[in-house]
Amino acid sequence: MWQKLDFKRSESWRIILFSLVALHLLPIWIFPFFPTQDGVSHVYNAHVLREYWNPAYDFQTFYDINWNLFPNWLSHFILAALMLFMPPLLAEKLFLSIYVILFPLAISYFLRSLHPDQKPTIPLWISFFFIYNYLFLMGFYNYAVSIPLFFLMIGYWWRHKGGLHLRQIITLNLLFVVTYFAHLVPYVFAIGAIGLLSLLTLFRTPKQLLVSLASLLPPSLLLLIYLPTSDLLSGGQFKIGFGRVGDLFSNFLNLKVLVALDDRQATIAKAVTAIVVLYLVYSLWQQVVQGSP
Repeated sequence: MWQKLDFKRSESWRIILFSLVALHLLPIWIFPFFPTQDGVSHVYNAHVLREYWNPAYDFQTFYDINWNLFPNWLSHFILAALMLFMPPLLAEKLFLSIYVILFPLAISYFLRSLHPDQKPTIPLWISFFFIYNYLFLMGFYNYAVSIPLFFLMIGYWWRHKGGLHLRQIITLNLLFVVTYFAHLVPYVFAIGAIGLLSLLTLFRTPKQLLVSLASLLPPSLLLLIYLPTSDLLSGGQFKIGFGRVGDLFSNFLNLKVLVALDDRQATIAKAVTAIVVLYLVYSLWQQVVQGSP
C-alpha cells in the first residue's frame, strides 16, 4: 500500500515538473520570434559561421573567423549546427527550448545528488522563477546556458567524489570544456567550488582528495592558457574596483536578476528571496535542532 502511495506521489511531481517546463516553453513557441537585446546578434553570428564559405554571401570579404579557444563560442556553434537543418529563427527557438528544459533538470539532478532518496524539494520549484532571468532576457545566451551546466558539474562531482576513476574524471572534464565554451564566470566558480568542497569533505581521505584536486588540473590549465590573451589581462594595467560592491550585494539580496521588464517585478523577486530565506532557516533548524541529515 505504501509503495503504491509513493508511486502515485512520484508520478504527481513528475507531472507537475513536466507541466511547468511546458508552460515555460510557451513564450518561445507561441510568438514569431523571442525578443531579447543580444539574442539576434548570436543568431546573426551563427548565420555568418553557417554561410561563411558560401560565395553567395561573400562573408569572407568582410569577416575573419577567430579560431582561438576562448569562451562564448557555444551558442554560435550550436545555432550554426542547427541552421544546417532549419531556418535561423527556428534554430534559435530550439536552442532556447534546450536551455529551458535543461535548467530545472540540472537543478533536479543537483538536488538528487545531494539527497538521492528524497523527492524534489522547494529549491526545485523555486528554480522555475530563475529560468526567465534578466541575463537570459538580455540575450546573454552563453551565460544563461552555463548556469545549468554549473549545477550539472557540481552534482556529478558530488555523486562520484568518493570514487573518482578515469571514466568519471574524463566525464567531469568534458563538462568543464563545454562550460568553458559557454561562459568563463560559472567555469571559474565550478573550479573553485569543487576545489573547496574537496578540501572540506575529503580531508580525511588524502588519496581521494588528491585525485579530486588532480582532476581540476586540466580545466585550471585551460584557464591559465586563456587568461593572458583575454581582455581582462591583455588590455594594460589590471585594476580591481570595489565601488559597486554595495550595489551588487543589494541586487543579490533582492534578486534583481528576476527584474527584467518592470520594477513591479521586484515584488516577486522579494517574495522569492523570502521563500529562500525561510527554507534555509528551516533546513538549518532541521539539522541543528532535530539532527536530521
